[in-house]
Amino acid sequence: MDYPSRKVPGLLSSDVARRLEAFVLDGGYKPGDKLPSERELALKFGVSRTAIREGIKLLSQSGLLQSSVGRGLYVGELSTEPVLSSLNVLLRLGGGTVRDVVEVRNALEVLAARLAAVHATDEQLAELESLVETMAAKRAKLEPYGEEGPAFHLVMARASQNPLLVAMLEPALSLMYRVERHTLYSGPQGKPGTQRGLDNHRRILEALKQRDPDAAAAAIEDHCTYLIELRNQRYPEWEAVKVGASSLGEEETGQ
Repeated sequence: MDYPSRKVPGLLSSDVARRLEAFVLDGGYKPGDKLPSERELALKFGVSRTAIREGIKLLSQSGLLQSSVGRGLYVGELSTEPVLSSLNVLLRLGGGTVRDVVEVRNALEVLAARLAAVHATDEQLAELESLVETMAAKRAKLEPYGEEGPAFHLVMARASQNPLLVAMLEPALSLMYRVERHTLYSGPQGKPGTQRGLDNHRRILEALKQRDPDAAAAAIEDHCTYLIELRNQRYPEWEAVKVGASSLGEEETGQ
């Protein structure tokens, strides 16, 4: 038998959070959509406004709900940051190394390349081409392209049109770029992008434009192999570096 009045605050908050989550997900709400007020939700669920606030706080931590003065309560924008945070904690508590992240990132990128070759939109292909052109221009000036490299791989992941793959790959990529900052670069400005790195991105792009999954997978595999070679040259001990190790610096990557 249920005794609502005897529920402790923590349990009540969790219950309200689950009901709120179902209300949003089953109600057809989209990111940015405004939700009913706390008072309206309290009446709907038959609980106090305090319980609603606590439930909202729990869902805000996951990014599902957001609130602001003047805008009220609304559905949060899609973000993989909560997943990234969880992965980082999991790896640090479990003694995860850079090699662990690299292995997962490489495997997921091959799948993403295959799917992107089939499903990428014209707009996404144009965005990838623009990034490669910018990388080429920076390479010609011997400038680092720390932003364009990561952006290329993120766009390719989204071009897979598979939300589950994106939810797994984006955090893996972000974590990879964070932990690689020290292993690939020794200065705060980073090193110029390499010609081979640029050529690899061009080859990946061409395979995607040709809608050739096998060629796209082969191109990304070659690029991942190249990055391993680069790490071996610049930081031979990279495989054993712990995720979150204090030795990791703050420089950006972009190969």
